[in-house]
Amino acid sequence: MEESKFCKECGVEYKNTDKFCNNCGIDLFKINSEQLFEESVEPPSQPYDYILASRTKRLLARLVDGLLGVLAVVIVGTIIAITVGGGKAIIGAVVAGLSFMIYQYYLLATISQTLGKRFMNIIIIDKDGNPCGFLTNVILREWIIGLIGLFPVVGVIIRLVDILFIFRTDRRCIHDMIAGTKVILIQDK
Repeated sequence: MEESKFCKECGVEYKNTDKFCNNCGIDLFKINSEQLFEESVEPPSQPYDYILASRTKRLLARLVDGLLGVLAVVIVGTIIAITVGGGKAIIGAVVAGLSFMIYQYYLLATISQTLGKRFMNIIIIDKDGNPCGFLTNVILREWIIGLIGLFPVVGVIIRLVDILFIFRTDRRCIHDMIAGTKVILIQDK
């Protein structure tokens, strides 16, 4: 009978044929070659039953959110410009943009997803595996980096670094670390 093996990085069980961990994406060959002299890898004290969302799914979710936001602004602005006149179109577009943003924040606070995340079948969880609320998802994940992003040079650098952190093995951006969150796939049970 074959002995179970667990990823040293995240604790998820894996098969001998796996090259990368299905949960955290770490190179199992590299990890295992560093552990040649250890007798066994102990399973973690807590079970992990989630799979991290891929970088592509997270990027596509953000792009869907951005596209939907732009569409809301453009469609409402265009309708008002055609029906009422150009001057009020700007006000309508701003109201549409704010309304869309508030709706996205509502979704983040209540179901731990935006429209893009729902479309990509991913969700934000805390360190205990639970969906998060307004404080975590909106204030810590969105507003802190967003406010820093308003500063001309530092903001651009922070936003870029935040995005590039997705290439870490744990796929957590700076906003994930600030909020203590992970983005995972929703699995059919």
